[in-house]
Amino acid sequence: MDRVATLLAQFPRPVILAASKWKWLGLSAVSAVFAGAGIAENINANATAIFDWVGVAFFGLCTVSFVFFVSFAGSKMRLDEDGFGWRIGRLREQWRWTDVGDFAVVEYVAGVPGASLRKRIGFNDKRPVKTTSQRLGEGLTKALTQRDCFVPDPYGSSSFGLPMEDLARLMSQWQERALAARREPGPP
Repeated sequence: MDRVATLLAQFPRPVILAASKWKWLGLSAVSAVFAGAGIAENINANATAIFDWVGVAFFGLCTVSFVFFVSFAGSKMRLDEDGFGWRIGRLREQWRWTDVGDFAVVEYVAGVPGASLRKRIGFNDKRPVKTTSQRLGEGLTKALTQRDCFVPDPYGSSSFGLPMEDLARLMSQWQERALAARREPGPP
């Protein structure tokens, strides 16, 4: 049985999906290598100009940020019978199944090299009332991807522990089950 079927079998109980910590540890290690190499190069060259240390500061901050993300913040998605939501650090977003649809893997600026880093799981927001900033953001996203919104997945590789195609399929099928359960009459 594939992972999507295993997760779907848990419906209507909530399912929590977490992003891969290995990706963030890998990014942290790469950033630390670049920061260390920059420090070594600047010390060997007796660099004293602030501009010489910008790269070291950038990769040092990346290293600290990635370690913080792995250790404390995390990234999780919850699917339940009412909807789905995610938490990335202190940011949270929640959607009802009746307000969304059309889950698919989408790509920003299709046809330009480097597409794998621009892929996300997109969906359409069907809520009738939206703020001006929501309408503007959704208009831009729709122009670039043919979907109003996307599931946040920094660097587009973890998809909360599943391949992107599997997560899009899981969300679509979970939504179908949740909406069908709402239509079915309950016991008398």
